Amino acid sequence: MTEFKISLESPSEYINQEKSRYPKKLSDPVSINEPLLSLYDGDKKKCKADLDKISSEDHANSLLHGLIPGVPSFFEDLIKEDIVAIGEINSPIPNAKAVRLNGPTYAVLFNSGLSQFLYRVTRAISTRFTIGEQQTEPEAVTFEETCRILTDIFFWYVETGHAFGPSYSINKEQMIVASMLATEAESFFLAHELGHIFNEIAAIVKQESSQAIDSAWGNELAADEFALNVLLSSRSRQDSPVPISVCYAGAELAISIFAGLEAIGVEFDGTHPSAEERLSLLRNTLKSRCEDDATYQQVRAFAEPLDLVFNNIIDKLSHPDWQEFLDHAAAEVISQLDEQLDRCTGGRVPDYVSFHQSMPEIFEKLSSYRLYERVAQAAAEFMGHMKKKQIEGKSAANQESWVALQKYKLFMSSISELSEPARSLLEEALGIET
Repeated sequence: MTEFKISLESPSEYINQEKSRYPKKLSDPVSINEPLLSLYDGDKKKCKADLDKISSEDHANSLLHGLIPGVPSFFEDLIKEDIVAIGEINSPIPNAKAVRLNGPTYAVLFNSGLSQFLYRVTRAISTRFTIGEQQTEPEAVTFEETCRILTDIFFWYVETGHAFGPSYSINKEQMIVASMLATEAESFFLAHELGHIFNEIAAIVKQESSQAIDSAWGNELAADEFALNVLLSSRSRQDSPVPISVCYAGAELAISIFAGLEAIGVEFDGTHPSAEERLSLLRNTLKSRCEDDATYQQVRAFAEPLDLVFNNIIDKLSHPDWQEFLDHAAAEVISQLDEQLDRCTGGRVPDYVSFHQSMPEIFEKLSSYRLYERVAQAAAEFMGHMKKKQIEGKSAANQESWVALQKYKLFMSSISELSEPARSLLEEALGIET
């Protein structure tokens, strides 16, 4: 995405101003997920220290460091002279954009939410691949389960703009591939924004008309071509441990993910070429860089099956029968949840212990947004009884309202243990102010 803004600040000042709007927070050891913790053999202290170190760094500049060898050499001078500045903004919205300031000077804003969203998706998709000699623990995730996970991720994105999703089984090798794919996709998006700047500067140097300069700035396909050439540059790849086939797959996946969102009804601001056009351009650009068809097929070795898997998933998610399947599955799990709520309420106090013991298994089966709906229902029932009590007096405080209160309190106690953004959103559904 590109943007024009009249500003009196230098690019670096503009980025610092944007950073101040979204201050970073230190990690909470309690919220560190188990798969990540397993990479540290359960050492929360070391895991937290590394997370805080990563959080203190500017991820966009880390990505830029890997891209710089492949971009035109004058870009380094533009950055040193503060004509171009790049920075990570701690915004949850999955986005990156180039901003044309007055001068002209340029700023590239890379939202942390883009990294989080891309990793959520690549992590889910990686469950479709068996990596390594044998996958014994954790158990393999079914195709339907992968689709349910992505349904959840896409739902939360549509509803909140946040990257969020359920927990599920994934092994270390799959996590590593997911991380590599996400990083290459991030690098592609950043290089794409640099492409907009490069294309405009090239038009200015050629002394083209203002209309031609604007056209160069807004040319999405030209920015894609620039990004892929930078990403695949031998100088960019020389210090990278990532195979070039995974690097290229990350570029295709970057485009496919947002095309997938559009396929299920998500609308984005602005106009841009279709995913088919953009993917065709990437493949033609790759062909032009390869000495023969065998090399081309070798580089596309990971992108092709990944593309097939992702398209199958999107077909599943966009099919009417899939929503019916989700509704049926959710009804069964909510029935289990309601049975547990009934079992744990009605006495002098709610049975918190039994409820908390049963919740992990139930929550794992239930999509987050279905839980959101059930929590909102519990809050509405409780508030309805409270309103009735206010109107009719204390005599209205019967067993039914007492049970509604206890169910409300059980949800309150369970939700406090969830990670963000689910916790805040579900607390909002309960009417809790934090």
